[in-house]
Amino acid sequence: MISNFEFYLTRGSYETSGVFEQMTKTITPYLEEDIPFRSWANVEWGLLEDPSQIVDWFEKETDKAVQQYGLKVVCAYEAARMPEDMQSVLEKSHPHIMTDDNLTASTSYKNSNK
Repeated sequence: MISNFEFYLTRGSYETSGVFEQMTKTITPYLEEDIPFRSWANVEWGLLEDPSQIVDWFEKETDKAVQQYGLKVVCAYEAARMPEDMQSVLEKSHPHIMTDDNLTASTSYKNSNK
């Protein structure tokens, strides 16, 4: 298990290439050995005031990997810390949205591989 702070803030801040590099480093041994796994990501962006653009890029890149490798991933975000425009950003990169009360298909999801 890797802590969310260790994973997302490897380079001291939420820096997309570092996060994506960490994700690749983490899942590669499982993919190479054909070992099934699931991922629960508690997404962290540190002290960034408006992480929407950075999170948007990372989520689209992650969606490509999810589609390519058939990964099972849950991305968790703290609603109280989420900037207003972040919800729509996330709905575009996640096929399903789960809250404390509901699980629904995202009507805004855009498959990143198409």
